[in-house]
Amino acid sequence: MDLVEESQSTPQASTEAIDLYNRIAERLEAVSERDETYAEFENVSPELFSQLYEQEPCWDNIRVEYNPTDQRLIVKFPLHTREIVHDLLEAFNSNLTPEQKNSISYGGAGDIKINDGTVKSRHASFYDKTPPLRVETISEMARILSNPTMVWEISLNETAKKLAKDCGRWIAASCGMICIVIGICVDYGPADQDRVLEKIAVSRWELSDFHTTKDATPEDLERANCGVVQRGDDEDDENTDIPAKSFTFNMYDDEATIYLYLESCRKFTLGGEFQGHRAPSPSTTSTCVT
Repeated sequence: MDLVEESQSTPQASTEAIDLYNRIAERLEAVSERDETYAEFENVSPELFSQLYEQEPCWDNIRVEYNPTDQRLIVKFPLHTREIVHDLLEAFNSNLTPEQKNSISYGGAGDIKINDGTVKSRHASFYDKTPPLRVETISEMARILSNPTMVWEISLNETAKKLAKDCGRWIAASCGMICIVIGICVDYGPADQDRVLEKIAVSRWELSDFHTTKDATPEDLERANCGVVQRGDDEDDENTDIPAKSFTFNMYDDEATIYLYLESCRKFTLGGEFQGHRAPSPSTTSTCVT
């Protein structure tokens, strides 16, 4: 949709804002139609993203990652990820007992908005159909059921640092509603070398700690940096390539209580080096989950 069509109803919209909207909308359509495979935009305000998300029809065909803190929007065409997810799902389902298959449901790869404001596409997800034991309100039940129990995050030739943060955000910023994230890092060679599969590394992320601070003081709030996903170590995330092994996320409520969610990672690599296989390969991707 062209924002110029609506400019008469929103006369306060500046020419720059209209031009930015139209440039982004044009690139979104190009990625959706596979004319491009990747697009990245900076200085996308939350208001502009909301308008794009509500008005543009392309979101079902692309993967999206938007963080309102740095106002960066990244969109990708799925490409090989779909093939890998298919192979992983086949392997995952083949190892489930009939009882397990009856207790979980596949949740697909739709977009989820989590508590730091990020809107992100999942590669795959599963829901535990077992009813929660203690739920006091209907809104609490809705909040639980709106989040999948498990999310898969798959990285194709991306940095381990980015994959770690993506996995960390899912659990920490969902305040533990997402219980487990499986991070799968797939490295392979260039297309002109048959995309030889080099390595598959798998990491499991889960909520490892939770506690509250009652009657929080202004100093407590300053230290907590509420609403922002943070590394659980002393490294400066902007100036290091080292992936974090844990992340924290703090929430603050109207009763002066700070809720801290700490998530940690148990990382392992399966199969070591894979040589001579073309990525994605059902035989190698199945190895990840057995």
